[in-house]
Amino acid sequence: MRNSRLIGAVAAAAVLVMLAITVVIATSNSAPANTPVKSVTVDAGPLKTATGELTYSDSTGLNVSVGTTFDFVRSQASLAATASLSIAAITTEVRFFRATAYVADDSFSSLTGAPWVIVHMPSASNWLARTGEFLRLPDTLAPRARREIVITKNGVTVTTLDFGTIAVPSTRGLPLHLPASGHLVVIYTVGAQGQLLTVTARIVGHTETSSATFRVTSYNAIVEISRPSSGDTVVLTKKRARDIFGTNSPAVLRVLARIGSIVP
Repeated sequence: MRNSRLIGAVAAAAVLVMLAITVVIATSNSAPANTPVKSVTVDAGPLKTATGELTYSDSTGLNVSVGTTFDFVRSQASLAATASLSIAAITTEVRFFRATAYVADDSFSSLTGAPWVIVHMPSASNWLARTGEFLRLPDTLAPRARREIVITKNGVTVTTLDFGTIAVPSTRGLPLHLPASGHLVVIYTVGAQGQLLTVTARIVGHTETSSATFRVTSYNAIVEISRPSSGDTVVLTKKRARDIFGTNSPAVLRVLARIGSIVP
């Protein structure tokens, strides 16, 4: 098995993290576990920082675990992902600094000559700001559903959104096998100050199932995200994308273009 498929999976999963947190992705039919309240309380006003853990799995056997760190004051973020499929596994890290993303993988040095690859993303700052807004007050940004159930107990509110059967954006060419359509349910928990605690996600098609869980681990803690040195970086080009992602490169480039990335 080529590592390019797993690298492509992590890249696609990182994109899904960005999209999922801001639009509330599909969820399972059971309420997520409560998050310890002390580390995730917030004050009034915008968030300064947040950390969380996201896991993704699908019916092909792909499993992705992502540790996330957000610094909304400096418009920075870090995603550290581990992907496994069958007996193969890789670890990849993505760091965002306003309009620039740095991506690292153990194999990048041999493929590109540098451990970090730069991807220009003019809309990254807007995405980070939107993420902070959603984490702080998810109820104001959650989409309307066909059926909604809201239950509050011990200061925690669990909201279930049932969207019925929906069409899923195509992942053709990506190593993420989402169904073309499926039953979408969203369950998220909110703390006493209105802040997001967890989102557990699941979409079920005729033969395929994909699920994800995002759990906030802290709010407004001190975080530090370091920028890679210029000597350890190269810019992602279409040629380097082909070297890194192999047969998945056209689809990865399409996704990057869709979210506003510029790849020369």
